Amino acid sequence: SLTLSIPLERWLPNTWASYNQSHSKQGTTQNIGLNGTALSDNNLNWNIQQSHDSQGQTRNTSLNADYKGAYGELSAGYGQDFSQRQIHYGIQGGLIAHANGITLGQPMG
Repeated sequence: SLTLSIPLERWLPNTWASYNQSHSKQGTTQNIGLNGTALSDNNLNWNIQQSHDSQGQTRNTSLNADYKGAYGELSAGYGQDFSQRQIHYGIQGGLIAHANGITLGQPMG
């Protein structure tokens, strides 16, 4: 197995490129990706990944993002492989009810 992670700070702030190669009885799999953070507080995390088999065929692809805001967290992503496509999304946060109304915030616990 070989893993490389290369910072791309010179061209894209807070961004890394990654490469992983692994071997098994089924052959060699290569994974390539980009990931990073964005926005002024780095509260947006994102990544893009793709893997290929020893014949050069794309095995799967994924795109994901997660935003941590003052009033909660949002996440979304897309994934695809040989037989299916998936879209996922989520919202997390805290909610406190009180005499003056409600207050939203980051997940509690």
